[in-house]
Amino acid sequence: MYKSVEAKEYKKHFEMPEDYRIDGVLISGTWQVDREFERVEQLLKQSHPSAKIQPIPYRFVSIGREITTDKGRYWVFVMYGGAMLSEFLHLGSLFGSKKNILVGLAGGLKPGIKMADIILPSASFKDGSMSTMYDPSDNELVHADKGLTSSLKTRLDPKLAIHEGKTMTCQAMMGESAEDVKKWSTAGYLAVEMEAATVFAVSKHFKVPAAAVLSIADNLIEEETVMHEKYEALAEIRSNVRNEQYRIALDELLAGNT
Repeated sequence: MYKSVEAKEYKKHFEMPEDYRIDGVLISGTWQVDREFERVEQLLKQSHPSAKIQPIPYRFVSIGREITTDKGRYWVFVMYGGAMLSEFLHLGSLFGSKKNILVGLAGGLKPGIKMADIILPSASFKDGSMSTMYDPSDNELVHADKGLTSSLKTRLDPKLAIHEGKTMTCQAMMGESAEDVKKWSTAGYLAVEMEAATVFAVSKHFKVPAAAVLSIADNLIEEETVMHEKYEALAEIRSNVRNEQYRIALDELLAGNT
């Protein structure tokens, strides 16, 4: 059904020009939509002043933003979990995306990990229909692109604490128990997040390189939830790290195109 619909049919349905295409997709994994779009706009002004950003001018995808330069066009979406994310990534990949990058938050699972540490997932656990529909293989993990992940790593501030390895995608944050956290940690997962498996699986289906750069928000293995006093105390540090995540993702997507 929808999986077999071609790009030209979707463009006609959404009243897009036949030659409309995009060069990359940036996903922000969080729920604070307006704040994150404002953050992206401010960072663009600083590092890519010639780039323009506006709401995507076509229905359905209009909740996202469109960045344009003299050589490229990019979509930005703020998504919490994978349902709508899978659809927007499907369309973006179908319309020509060359790179799909997730900038997200995660709950720490590795002993010794700290709030605001960086996670570069090598793979993520396939958590449900979004990831398994696009990657129906028996492998329980879906992998990030090694080359794109490596490129993002070289752009990061070397002063940051960086961890590389697998993450657990779980979209039921409030359903996570202490037993779940211990089990995932023992199994070697660095962190738990909500979007990576969907990003990697959809991108894999369309053969688009995908990667993620995450930061630790709540440190679950240390029992430091969003209600812990340390969470609020480190708000500014986490925000600065969040800016760094966006900075390198935007630089990677727009490289050579401004």
